Amino acid sequence: MTRYSLPWQGGFTGIVYNSAVTHRPVTSMRDFLTAPDLHGKVSLATEIRDVLTLIMLDMGIDPIAFTDREFAAAVAALGKAAQAGQFGLVTDYYGPALLNGTIGAAVGWSGDYLNFRQQNPHIEFAWPAAGGGLWTDNMVIPAGARYAENAERLMNFYYEPAIAAQLTAYESYVDPVAGAAGAMRAIDPGLAPEKYIFPTPELLRTAHYFKLLTPEQNASYTVRYQSAVGL
Repeated sequence: MTRYSLPWQGGFTGIVYNSAVTHRPVTSMRDFLTAPDLHGKVSLATEIRDVLTLIMLDMGIDPIAFTDREFAAAVAALGKAAQAGQFGLVTDYYGPALLNGTIGAAVGWSGDYLNFRQQNPHIEFAWPAAGGGLWTDNMVIPAGARYAENAERLMNFYYEPAIAAQLTAYESYVDPVAGAAGAMRAIDPGLAPEKYIFPTPELLRTAHYFKLLTPEQNASYTVRYQSAVGL
């Protein structure tokens, strides 16, 4: 994939929680899925990759090289929690509910956390001991594009460190551009040392991509995931 695309922004998937609601850290998916004090107060993302990456890691399964049997085990754990009423919401737009305390914790993203904490000081981001998810949104040029050269210029523009830093200061997600951390010091010095924007090698070693699925696997797994969570 990286031979034919460029990361535009990236992010980490972990557990975003409101400590004013939970009154404690929420640091593992086992806790997230089963804790009685979180019953009905947690939110799942709709994206299979975000949720199952965290569940599989918690179960000791490699999310980039799992078998169908391991997938079934992870979905079964998810379905059991859903049937028990553990989830209050299944949505990618969990921010308002988390900020106002309708829910206490969500499978969510690092950039959301960095933005939400400015609105509510009780918003925290937990990186599970078993590890968390890593993903990128990539820029691509369709084969045969009529104005490919212009698209390449735009991609190069976004890879200028000063421009990348401006974008990242707005988005608060992982910056893929070498030199952007230095440029960030002039734009927003407080973000320059932020590990969820400019990750340390130690953090990256515990960050995991999700398996690249065939179209057939993606269709089958998505149906099984959505059925388990009631979508």
